[in-house]
Amino acid sequence: MRSILFAGLLLASMSLSAQSNTENALEYMEEMDDHIEQLKGETWSYLKAATRGRSARTMERRREDLIEELGDVRRDVVELGSFHGNRSYQQAVLEYLRISDLVMRQDFARLMDLEEVANQSYDAMEAYLLASEIAGNKLDSAFADYADAKATFATEYNIRLVEGEMSRRERRMVAASNALEYYNDMFLVYFRANVQDIIIIDVMNNGDVLELEQNISALKEAAQMSMAVLDTFPDFNGDRKLSRKANELMEFYIELSEEHYPKVVEFYIAKEDFEELHARIESTRERDLTQEDIDTYNAAVENYNQMIEVYNTTNEQLNDLRSEHYEMWEEAVEDFFDEHS
Repeated sequence: MRSILFAGLLLASMSLSAQSNTENALEYMEEMDDHIEQLKGETWSYLKAATRGRSARTMERRREDLIEELGDVRRDVVELGSFHGNRSYQQAVLEYLRISDLVMRQDFARLMDLEEVANQSYDAMEAYLLASEIAGNKLDSAFADYADAKATFATEYNIRLVEGEMSRRERRMVAASNALEYYNDMFLVYFRANVQDIIIIDVMNNGDVLELEQNISALKEAAQMSMAVLDTFPDFNGDRKLSRKANELMEFYIELSEEHYPKVVEFYIAKEDFEELHARIESTRERDLTQEDIDTYNAAVENYNQMIEVYNTTNEQLNDLRSEHYEMWEEAVEDFFDEHS
């Protein structure tokens, strides 16, 4: 009877010990999680902002703060130590912090350099977005390894992981990551024509007619190419609104190339003709000018002044149209992320 009672007390003691060990392990795990989950959210917010129009260079202070915060968390994790000699979970957390620190220091520093030239060409923008995607994938992969280590630790110490606010946040971040990847692919389709329009604006300032005509033709070709891509571009969870808005922009670029920019070309041709006539008149002695020369020049001045008015009006209309379409595009992008991230 005494031996049976002793065995019963021993089992009760072992059960209490196991329960205490689980509770301690849970407290240890939660202390680790508090740091990591917050960092994951802040790092993701930085990445999302950096690839959605917010300049990485203007966010440099935020990057520096994150690097400093990563260092602080690493020191806290080292100080927390292992769990009763089991270093597996601590090492997984430290590895996640190491990779995050490396990405923030190196990958995002490179992003700032790529950003400087991203708007200059399609290839440069593609390289910039690819680099940002790689940086994000590195962080996601590191976080996935951490999550696996967390699950292993929980199983080892009989901790039942229950979905809570943090796991819901993880799901939102995964959804936002998928939305961002889709947007980046869509943005490249849009940017193929957009960058050509930017080039045209620069060429207009130079007044080179031949270069202007070549780039107007290139704009139409780029817009048509993008429309062909959009015809087969997949929806995002059944949502095609962003794709339709991008298609509207391509139609606008084709309209620019066929209707509006030809008027600009006409102005620059007239400008060249007038400047040639003006130079010839200026180089001719006054007594050698005929009445026909004077009448021709005066008519050219009047025609050129009219062309300037047409050009200025056209330019104002183009600026208004661009602003209107770009605002609609930005609104569509914001609506897309509001709905899917």
